Amino acid sequence: MSCFRASVLALCAALLVTACGDDDGAPPTPADVSIESFCTSYVDAVCARAARCSCVGTTPDLASECQTDATNECAAILNEPLVTAVAEGRAHYDATAAGRFIATVRDASCDLASFEASFRVRDVFTLGGVFDGTVEPGAPCTVPIDKGPSDCHVGMCPISPTPVCFGLSAQGQPCDPDPASPSVYRLCAPLDAPLVELASPERALRCVGGVCQPLADIGSPCFANGDCKSGRCDGDVCAETLPDGGSCVMDVECTSTNCDFGTGRCRPLETDGTLCSAHTECASGWCSGLGKAAGVCAAAKATGESCALDLECATGACVVAQCEEAACEVLE
Repeated sequence: MSCFRASVLALCAALLVTACGDDDGAPPTPADVSIESFCTSYVDAVCARAARCSCVGTTPDLASECQTDATNECAAILNEPLVTAVAEGRAHYDATAAGRFIATVRDASCDLASFEASFRVRDVFTLGGVFDGTVEPGAPCTVPIDKGPSDCHVGMCPISPTPVCFGLSAQGQPCDPDPASPSVYRLCAPLDAPLVELASPERALRCVGGVCQPLADIGSPCFANGDCKSGRCDGDVCAETLPDGGSCVMDVECTSTNCDFGTGRCRPLETDGTLCSAHTECASGWCSGLGKAAGVCAAAKATGESCALDLECATGACVVAQCEEAACEVLE
C-alpha cells in the first residue's frame, strides 16, 4: 500500500476543514506550503502520523523506512515535469490547499477507513485542489502519469510517445467509445463518487453512443461483460453470474469469481491447504508459495507475523516484512 493512497484519502478531511479558526475552538488555519517545501513537509507529516499511530515506535528500521517511502512517493507525485508545468503556467499550484493537505495528513486519524467515504474520484487528479492543470482535452501534455496530478484540466495525461490530455466525463457527458480512435478525447469516470466506490458496478460508467452511461442491468442489451453490472454478458444480454458448475471462460462470469480454465467450469474458491496458481483462487485471498513448484492457499497472517506482501496480512498492511495494523499502511 502506498503513502499516496493513505495520504490522499486523508485529504478529503482537509477539503471539509473551514478556511479559518473561530472563537468556538475550531482548528486554526494551516500555514501555506510552498511548492519548494511541499515534499519536506509531506515527509514530516506522514512520519509524524506514523509515530503517533505506533507504526514506527523506536525501531530504527521502521522510522527509516517511513522517511524513504514518503520521500520516494512525494518525488513521484511532485515530479520534474509537473514542477516545470507549474513554472510555465500549464498547471497551477495552490499553496493554501497544500497547507490544508499537509496539516490533515499530519493530524489524520489512525483509522484510515473514516476518510474513505468522503474522498472523491476527481480529487485524485488534483490532489484535492493542490494542483490544477490548464491543458484541455486533445491538446499535447507534458506530465504523463497513470494517476495523479498532471497538466491536464480534470483529466489524465496517458503515458505514450506523444501524450495528449484526456478529459474525464461524468454521467451524461460526452465520451469516446474507442479511446484508441478519439474524437472528443474524453473518458468516463464517476468524478463525484467516493474513491473506494470507483470499482463498484453501481458507480462504474461506460461510453454508449458517445455519452457516459451507467452499466446495464440484468436483461439489458450488452456487447461485453464489462457493459453489465453483473459482470456477465450472455450473448447480447446482461445476465446473472453463473453458479458452481456453470460453463465459463472468465472468472468474472462466476458467482464465486473462480473459473477453472482447465475444465471451463465455475468452482468454489479454494480452502486453506489446497493447491493454487493465483491469489484469486483462494477464499483467504492468499496463495502462499506462488512462483515455486506449487502454491498453497493459506490463512491471512496476524499482526506481528512475517510477510512480503500486503495481501498476506489480515490487516492488509505488510510493513518492513511484518504484518502491522491497518493504520500503518501509510508506511508501505
